[in-house]
Amino acid sequence: MAVVIDIRYEQDMNGNVIPRRIETATRDISPGGFGFVCEDPIALGTTLHAVFEGLAGQPVLVGAVRNCQHLGGRQHRIGVEFIEKAAAEAEAEDAA
Repeated sequence: MAVVIDIRYEQDMNGNVIPRRIETATRDISPGGFGFVCEDPIALGTTLHAVFEGLAGQPVLVGAVRNCQHLGGRQHRIGVEFIEKAAAEAEAEDAA
């Protein structure tokens, strides 16, 4: 099931940081992250704020771009890992 998302991030364009916004739908979603397709590549490590408009309460989740695959033409598949989940897992490992 695709979920409509509103994604906001900042992109460095030759030393100028430009705020960007994309409205798209998820290609996949899991407890660890989500994927989507957009027209422009997004650099690995970029922090995204995603508003999941299609879910109850429209949660805003923060994630980091972990992969960007060119599909052809201007289409790119972006893979995002939720940051809070990754941080929580790291803290749990450190405590163990």
